Amino acid sequence: VTGDYLEPMDDLLTGDLDKENFLQGFIRDVYLTRPDGEGGYFPMLPFMGEALMFGVNTDVYKKAGFWKDSLPVGPPSLDENDFITYFRRIARHTEEGALLVLWNDEYLPYHYIGPVLAMRGSFLGKNGQGFDVTSDAAKGWLRLLQRMKGIVKRQPLEVALSGDRAAELWASGKCGAYYALQEEIIALGLQPEKPLTIVGFLNFPGAELNGSIIRTQTTWIPRVSPNKDIARAFLREEIFSLPFQQWQYNNHGRLPVLRDAYGDGVTRYRAYLPLFLNLADNSRSIPLWRDYERYRKVFNAAIRDAIDGKLPIEEALSRIKTASAGFDFTDMRAVIE
Repeated sequence: VTGDYLEPMDDLLTGDLDKENFLQGFIRDVYLTRPDGEGGYFPMLPFMGEALMFGVNTDVYKKAGFWKDSLPVGPPSLDENDFITYFRRIARHTEEGALLVLWNDEYLPYHYIGPVLAMRGSFLGKNGQGFDVTSDAAKGWLRLLQRMKGIVKRQPLEVALSGDRAAELWASGKCGAYYALQEEIIALGLQPEKPLTIVGFLNFPGAELNGSIIRTQTTWIPRVSPNKDIARAFLREEIFSLPFQQWQYNNHGRLPVLRDAYGDGVTRYRAYLPLFLNLADNSRSIPLWRDYERYRKVFNAAIRDAIDGKLPIEEALSRIKTASAGFDFTDMRAVIE
């Protein structure tokens, strides 16, 4: 997106594909600064997406007593004792952890900034130079993770260091909850030997107001393509058709990006549609900082050490700030007016 390689697709955003017909979190995700640095444009369009949320094992939650009116009951608050007591109660009914999180290189930042966003309405540092590493919310979430990982008896937190390991733990049905992208959560309910109702969904406390973190799947056309007209017709008629959007949702658990796709053709997890729609509208993306990859390495190393108890939380957060000084935090995403 820093070059001039992708064909702008702003002209597709008319009629049924008008920007207002997209869930706003996803359309914001693909609005980028022009290569010359002026204004913004749509060099790609979202066609499916995922939001970070709690997935719950309904069997476990029912045994733990956290089920009411056909829906799961979430943590009462982010008070440390409330939060830990909640998951320790769930842990009594699991063989693995009450809460599963994936801490590999790609997803560790997601799982750090998602709760911080839910708690304070932003996950950025005060000057926008990296993630929040100074607020009470940032320190509180790290402290919660550190405490939960340090408890030996009735272990409430299960940390997976690879996507394969996280998938294996969750698919086993032995974990109580999984803080992950929606498609990964739904994977438990898509197994032939398990009923769809094995999976339920929750907001992270505060996310219903402040939103969550999203990852968007996009479609794009290279500028050098000789078939731009055919590509545009295919996108409008096939990719953004209601049958395709609803099929993807019903069979893979990916969120449709068009409001109209949440209609009669959506058959799975209908009870959770208000939750999904709210999250997708209010969610935020990780900025496309020019030095994001460099920053992520610095960030991940310090956060892992803090959660493992190898570094005091304040020292870990201070280390991130010091090590990333001088990084280029220019964001390639533009702001939709």
